Amino acid sequence: MARYKMTKTKKDSIYKYKDAAGNTKYAYRYKFYDKFQNRQEKSQQGFSTEQDAERALIEVKADILDGNQSYVTSANYKLIDWLTIWMDANKTNWRIGTYELYERHIRLHISPLIGKMKLTKITNMVMQRDLINPLIEKGLSQRTLKSVGRIVIAALNSAVDERIIRNNPVTKLDYGKFNGKKDGNYFSEEELKLFLNYVYKTEPTSYYTIFLTLGMSGIRKGELAGLRWSDIDFENNTITIERTRANKKVGPPKSDNGYRTISINKILINQLKKYKVWCIQNKWEKQMTVEKDSYVFIDRYKFTPISDTYVNDALDYLLEKCTYDLPRITPHGFRHTFASILIANKIPVVSVAKIIGDHPTTVMNVYAHSLSRVEEETVELFNHFNIGEG
Repeated sequence: MARYKMTKTKKDSIYKYKDAAGNTKYAYRYKFYDKFQNRQEKSQQGFSTEQDAERALIEVKADILDGNQSYVTSANYKLIDWLTIWMDANKTNWRIGTYELYERHIRLHISPLIGKMKLTKITNMVMQRDLINPLIEKGLSQRTLKSVGRIVIAALNSAVDERIIRNNPVTKLDYGKFNGKKDGNYFSEEELKLFLNYVYKTEPTSYYTIFLTLGMSGIRKGELAGLRWSDIDFENNTITIERTRANKKVGPPKSDNGYRTISINKILINQLKKYKVWCIQNKWEKQMTVEKDSYVFIDRYKFTPISDTYVNDALDYLLEKCTYDLPRITPHGFRHTFASILIANKIPVVSVAKIIGDHPTTVMNVYAHSLSRVEEETVELFNHFNIGEG
């Protein structure tokens, strides 16, 4: 509460004051004891009339008498405060990939736009105007927009369950019309070749192996970080995905479909062999060893397992230096690139889903842009029949 000179009115706990513009405003300041017999004070200012201030005070008193003190004591919660509490409470219940996705959307999109807003001030219109519309203008895909919206809605529902707010006012959001625009988070096949060639010339061991693996296997960043040498079969040219690693924790893959063994090409298997020799040599100099269950990908300076931000930082660094005009993508974009290339080469959706560890329906939804091109090409296959022209 801004420090204005308050004058007590004849109404109990109601005050009046002059704001910065010289207008008469009203406020209430109500002292009470919580259920632990600790002295508390609830206050609010900015009311235009004495009656408005008194009406709001009556609601506060009613909540306290009804035992709903949590509505009173938590009324000043900001959205980011509650999101932090909500995320912390659920981090052991969610899959690591889910937690990482939520954390990224909160950090990049939600917090900068509406993080400082009080929970009680969030409405359907506020969400649309201050969060969704600006993200639409930034060009985010519908899929990302819906993911961001679902996070806030789920957090608000949890706040209702915990009696932080009375209800969730966000009922329906408009994510704009789908305009056929790609998600934007992938390279074309030619762009992938240019990027990998650049990385090979710039940093032919650690960084190159990481992005070659992402680009030629379609595995997720967390799956990459969780790979152990025992997961790589150099005789049969396969990689087995059994875990994911993020936030210094190891967990299962994103879904049951995530458990899989995939075949990899000779380019990748040969690079992994070279990389293993590099790991052994560098760790030996630091009196460290490469064991069967050692994590494959390590920091190129510390030689310890890569951190959560290691791949992102490496990608940002390389794209910043790269002389080619390449789009800015995230590590997950290599997964999109891999799947799109497979689909463009007419690999069946079921096979693509099995390789990348997703459900076929998810593949069809996410990679609709690639599938539509394949459908158009498939139709053209029959043009040479020339039926009825003989």
